[in-house]
Amino acid sequence: MGLRSSRVCCFEALKSIPVVFILSIVAWSYYAYVVQMCILTIDNVPKKVIYLFIYHPLLFLFLWSYYQTMFKPLAGPPSEFYVGEAEGERIATAQTLDERRMTLLRFCRRANLPVLTRHFDGSIRYCFLCRCIKPDRAHHCSLCGKCVLRYDHHCPWTNSCVSYANYKFFVLFLGWALLFCTYVAATSLEYFIVFWQGIANARGDGGDSTSPG
Repeated sequence: MGLRSSRVCCFEALKSIPVVFILSIVAWSYYAYVVQMCILTIDNVPKKVIYLFIYHPLLFLFLWSYYQTMFKPLAGPPSEFYVGEAEGERIATAQTLDERRMTLLRFCRRANLPVLTRHFDGSIRYCFLCRCIKPDRAHHCSLCGKCVLRYDHHCPWTNSCVSYANYKFFVLFLGWALLFCTYVAATSLEYFIVFWQGIANARGDGGDSTSPG
């Protein structure tokens, strides 16, 4: 039991690495943009204020949508899609595929479940791990360990499933991330060029001083 718990903890820690990586980049970029560029490099006060005034709302919206994407509770199938223990046992121990198919079909008709999507052989989609009928577009996520409504994919950068509950926030996250990165790149480009020109000139001066006359 202790070994299994250790493995689970290690797996959860590994899943968090991409999120820690993203947040580390954001923290470093905040220091580079706000402190090094806006406070210490830019001398024009109105320009400095405008840059910071636009930067912080964009950063907030980016982090807010990222947080919502990560921590929005996943939406699972409604309770009526879950089979009871006895019926789940009959489904799991069915001798033939036809017997299992008929058991699932009877359950769906009795519960009046709106299930349209089927397997290629026409059978109803059923999750043996969750013991539930899968609603349309629902899939079992092996990383989250549950069936998820309108499952799109499991995003490692948010450590969560992109699905019914957080799809809107995921799209907002991508949009705000694009605007945030574009704004930072556009406003820091001139200072980036000046920085590298200074390094190139310093190397050139150093090379001239050491070259033979």
